[in-house]
Amino acid sequence: MDKLLFLLPYWISLAITASIFLYAYRYRHAQGMKAYLGYVAGQLLWGVGYIFELISPTLRGKLFWDSFQWIPVFMIAIAFLVFAIQFTQIKIKWQKFGLGLLLVISFVFLGILLTDPYHHLIYTDPYLDQSVIFSDLKYKFTGTVYVIGLYSYLASLVGLGFLLSRLFRPNNLYRRQILVIALGFFIPVGVSVLTLVGVELKPFRDISPITFAIGNLVIAWGLFHYKLFDVVPIARDLVLENLEDLVFVLDIQDRIVDLNAKAIAALNVETSRIIGQPATMVFGKVPEVLESFIKRENLSAKITLPISGKIHHFEVKSTLLTEKNGRFIGRAFIASDVTEYVELQEKLEILNEELEDRVARRTRELQESGARYRALFEQNHNAIFVLDLQGHHLDVNQRAADLLGYSRPELLGLSFRQISGEEAQSEQMLARLLQGEHIPLFERLFRKKNGELISVEINVELVRDLEGFPLHVQSVVRDLSERKQTEELLRISEQRYRRLSENAPDIIFRYALSPEPKLEYINPAVERITGYTPAECYADPFLMLNMAHPDDAHLMAELMQSLGPLSKPIIMRWVGKDGVIRWMESRLTPVYDQSEQLIAVEGLTRNITERKQAEENLKESEEIYRKAIEIAGGVPYRQTYSQNAGFKIYYDFIGEGIQQLTGYNPDEFTMEVWDTLVLESHLLGELSQYSWAEAAQRVRAGSSPFWLCEHRIQTLNGGFRWVYEAAVELRDKDGISCGSIGLFQDITERKQAEVQLNEQLDELRRWHQATLGREERILDLKREVNELLQQVDKPPRYPSAEDE
Repeated sequence: MDKLLFLLPYWISLAITASIFLYAYRYRHAQGMKAYLGYVAGQLLWGVGYIFELISPTLRGKLFWDSFQWIPVFMIAIAFLVFAIQFTQIKIKWQKFGLGLLLVISFVFLGILLTDPYHHLIYTDPYLDQSVIFSDLKYKFTGTVYVIGLYSYLASLVGLGFLLSRLFRPNNLYRRQILVIALGFFIPVGVSVLTLVGVELKPFRDISPITFAIGNLVIAWGLFHYKLFDVVPIARDLVLENLEDLVFVLDIQDRIVDLNAKAIAALNVETSRIIGQPATMVFGKVPEVLESFIKRENLSAKITLPISGKIHHFEVKSTLLTEKNGRFIGRAFIASDVTEYVELQEKLEILNEELEDRVARRTRELQESGARYRALFEQNHNAIFVLDLQGHHLDVNQRAADLLGYSRPELLGLSFRQISGEEAQSEQMLARLLQGEHIPLFERLFRKKNGELISVEINVELVRDLEGFPLHVQSVVRDLSERKQTEELLRISEQRYRRLSENAPDIIFRYALSPEPKLEYINPAVERITGYTPAECYADPFLMLNMAHPDDAHLMAELMQSLGPLSKPIIMRWVGKDGVIRWMESRLTPVYDQSEQLIAVEGLTRNITERKQAEENLKESEEIYRKAIEIAGGVPYRQTYSQNAGFKIYYDFIGEGIQQLTGYNPDEFTMEVWDTLVLESHLLGELSQYSWAEAAQRVRAGSSPFWLCEHRIQTLNGGFRWVYEAAVELRDKDGISCGSIGLFQDITERKQAEVQLNEQLDELRRWHQATLGREERILDLKREVNELLQQVDKPPRYPSAEDE
């Protein structure tokens, strides 16, 4: 029990200190409060360390907790110094360096403390005194301990000095705040000196934690009585330096003795060159400043100064500075930069002029708008009714009168009840409108003057004033008579087209994609072609997709992924309910909503099985003829004419024999390649009498049925061949030539035989000519010999040439 009573003061002091910490934490964002919280936290750590030192039974435990208490010693000293600087806002040169040095010294001392077991510079011959309630740690204070104490007291006293330097504030509240803080701090510091010099207050060896509580109670009293930390003073020199205004202080001789940062920046000179200088020297460029304040009175004036190349406007106030006895000691000039205000005034004047112009223009616009509204009202193709809140007509346009067969004066004398063919519903609509409900477009029956009922579409709204109060009801009425007739015609047309669809031989369908895939329509032809009834197709939205033959399923998947407009119909095989495979040709059209979102696909699917069979037969026939031509030594081809970028010819097909003929395979062979191979060409038949271009024109125009020619070419391997070409034109449905089919045939051997035969004929002709000349010459010679023999009376040697 005695030990509990002994510890009770320490626990109470610890609770008080903790309460002060928690309360101060509420003001942690106030000036200097973070440092003050560090100061109080150090006190808490000191108190906790001392209690644990007391209750530790061993020397080792007490030494540990006594060493622990040195940490808050440094915390308290440095935190209080930082708090004093921040709270008083005193400007200190090398402030960061000084605080950093204190931290370095603190860490050095902590290093000594941690290594004390090796050098014993702090704890010399420690022992336990068992004569007290708790065994008390005793050791001799060394020089190091006194140095640490002196260091912490010095730092604390410097902080206290900073606080006391602010006692000369003119405001009593701030002076009392500082006195409370100084007293609350001095109590534990002053009493701790006793512990340092070895004075003990029995039975307590160290009452510092208790004095912390007493000092904190003083500060707590200041918290509530003087609004400590709630109303925090701001240093006057800081206020002066942060003023946006230019501040100059002149002495009695009109010399500048002080000025703030804004003034220094405006003059753009160093402070040392301004302080002590006459004001006439500083304001020499603007003498009107001093001229305005010759009288020693509190005056004000407006001036302009050039600063950084720009004219600034200032409102200058001169305030006399006097001592308490009224003796004049100088003047303070405060120059407020009102450039923005002056410029704003100038802009405001310009804006006022613009505003007046805008008001005038707006007035004209409103007048023109009113005229346009009236023109729209009168010339609108729809009937417009303006009604009061009871339903009586205030105004109507001519279209409204014409619609119902009344004159405008007659219609203005009626209410909507007399023209509505559904009066009860119209009454309900007016009540809903007056309750603030938005009424969408609706249809109603109107009664004309002759009693005829007509269908109309009404857009009605409640017109309000600027404050939101109802003014009148305006309704725009459209005659639906023509639209109703159109809808009836459309219904009849839809029935007609539905009958056509129901009886069509092809499958016609509409497949919805949103909000979920489903078949919206399919005609009965689906059952005739596939065997599945429309009901089965409606029940399974994917049935049509699943009809695709397994080998063509990828085509259906690609189709459903793209779902865009098809440039050509898609052809695939379907498997019917009876298992029979049919060729189907589908044409699809995508359907979009107003927001360009794909919502459905409409399509037509035709059974082309017979056509595909015919195509297969034709393909087989073509293959047979192609092989027959190739066996005969010909190379078949098919050409297409293109007019896109000038006239060009493309080979759609060329036989495999082209490689043997030219050296180029079918994939390499083009019209350009063929042109490079041809060395000479000769037209045949009736085309031989025309030029190449004329012959081509005649064949394409149909004047000549065939294209016949011979070419001498040089093949890829350098050899020479003669090629015979025959072709016939292909024509589109309009009879225009669009290509040709033909064949190339190697006639090299034939041409060589012709050349050899011609050479033999020429040789025979030469021998014949030579032979005919020699016989006649021999006969002449024989006649000459016979004549000479006759002259000498000799008988002829040769028989008569004539006889021969």
